[in-house]
Order: sequence, then structure tokens, then C-alpha cells
Amino acid sequence: MGRARYHENKRKKRLYVQYGVAAILALAAVVVFAILYSFDQYDPSLFYSSTSYLDGYGFISNAGGLIGSYAAASLIWFFGLAAYLLIPVCLLMAYGMTMYTDGNWLKNEWDRVIAALLLLPVVSAFLYVYHVGNVSYFINGGVAGQSFYIFLRVLSLDHRAVIIALYALLFSLTIVLLRMSLMSIAQLIVSGIKKIIAHWRIWAKPVIIFIEALKQTALTCIKILGRCAHALIYPDVSAPKVHDEMHPALRLKYQELQEQAVQEVHNNAESSEQQQVPITPVEKPLVKSLQKTT
Repeated sequence: MGRARYHENKRKKRLYVQYGVAAILALAAVVVFAILYSFDQYDPSLFYSSTSYLDGYGFISNAGGLIGSYAAASLIWFFGLAAYLLIPVCLLMAYGMTMYTDGNWLKNEWDRVIAALLLLPVVSAFLYVYHVGNVSYFINGGVAGQSFYIFLRVLSLDHRAVIIALYALLFSLTIVLLRMSLMSIAQLIVSGIKKIIAHWRIWAKPVIIFIEALKQTALTCIKILGRCAHALIYPDVSAPKVHDEMHPALRLKYQELQEQAVQEVHNNAESSEQQQVPITPVEKPLVKSLQKTT
């Protein structure tokens, strides 16, 4: 009985220590984000001397003050922009510690810890290779990136082989951190998209109807424009007949009126032929000349 209580108390103490370390890591992530985000290259540092902050009566722009400016400059000098990876690494470790209640977090998550620590120099080497950095007088990727790149070159690898090795390491470390293969990640993304579509089906239905209406409207406009262009190019062929679109009763009335108009034209022509206008003596030479020309 006493031995079981001893082991239980020991487990609780280990769990308390584990939760305390998780809280410290979460707080460290917040502090690192604050000092890196407010980093100013004109603040004092251990690696360069600056008097610009003295011009503002000793004002330091870093959120951590003098110690924060020293710490931010040291992190950027050593890791470059990869120092921002310390934030998700600390949060990931803190989350992992809170997930295990038996106090054996390090025993179960040692592979993730090693992968997270190796991720920093690998990403720093990427920054060094591709010359990504925000401070001109610091090495891109920091000292860690430059040293890791030189270490790979010492292994008789040329520049292209080093880049391939870095991509392979990054891919492998990502798989270890997530504990998921590439196919598992793809399946997770597809299943998430399906769940989102199924959850928002009611919301997506009117959107689909609206898109279909826009599609039909666009097709109708294109057809109308095509007909207008065809009518401009071929006006005689494409001109619609009026009586084809009329009501049958109106069509008959239109045909009757058209026949009456034609009959009146014929009657007027016949009456004009029957009437002879006398020609004066003055007009006779003009008529003869016209007959000769015709």
C-alpha cells in the first residue's frame, strides 16, 4: 500500500514538473515572438555598436528592452529568420507535454523533439542558400545555416547535391513532426474539404444557383451579340420577315392590305398609260432627239 502511494506521488510530481515546463515553453514562445517582431537593427546589440538609440534619449524600440534587443539580435545572428521557428517548436512541445498525463512525454515524443531541433539548422541553411534575410550586416540564415551548408559541402557534395539533400531532410523532418505520410496528409485534406462541403451545402446551394443564372445570362448575351453581328454583316439574308412573327389574323389582314396596295399601283399605271398628254411644237424636237438616243 505504501509502495503504491509512493509511486503515485512520484508520478504526480513528475506530471507537475511536466506541466510547469509546458507553461514555461508557452511563455517563452510569446516572449520570442515579441522580441523578434519588435527587433530593430539600430537597437544596441552584442555583435555591433549603435548610438542611434541614444539620439532618442535612450529609447529602445524592442519590446523586451535592452535584454530583449540583445536576445533578438543573438537569435537572428545565429539562426537568421529561422529564429521565428522557435515559436511553433515551443508551442508544439508545450502541447505535447499537456497531452501525456503519465509523465512519460519525453519517452514517447523523443523523435519529435529531435526533428524540431534539427529543423532549425535545415531551414537556416535554406535561407543561406537562397540569400533570404532582412538585415544586411547579418549572414542570411545565420551562423547555423552557414555552418550546416559548409558541413554538407565538406561531405563532398556540390551545390546542387546540397540543395537536394536539404529538401530531402526538410521532407523527412516534416513527416516525423506530423507523424503522417504525404498520402495521409492528402487524404486528410480531401476529407476536410468533403466535410466542409457537406456542412455548408445549404449555404452553397443558392451560390450554385446564382452561378448557373450568371452562366445562362452570359450565354444569352453571347447569342444576341452573335445575331447582331450576323445581321450587320449579312443584312439581306438575316433580316426577319415581319409577317412571319405576326398573329395569323394580323398576317391575313396584312396580306390583304398588301394585295390592295399592289392592285392600286397597277390601276394607277394603267390609267397613266391611257391618258395621252398633247405635245406642243416646241417639245417635238426634244422628243425626237430622245427617241434617237434610245
